Amino acid sequence: MVARAVTDQFGGDDNLLLTRLAPPPQQARLLRRIRVETRLAAALDHPLCLVVAPAGSGKTTALASLAAHGGWP
Repeated sequence: MVARAVTDQFGGDDNLLLTRLAPPPQQARLLRRIRVETRLAAALDHPLCLVVAPAGSGKTTALASLAAHGGWP
């Protein structure tokens, strides 16, 4: 769950969807995409990064994998 300090940073609004502040859980049978994780980790040096791809391409899964394996706070 997201710490209260994180939600207070966003004004402490009780209507804030906390599910949008935490990455989804990793599936047990997930194939890691090392090249994608490496490119996303390199993009963290920039103030803004847009991840654009068609629906079902694995954008959320790739970002959750990056967060789970230490590339993203």
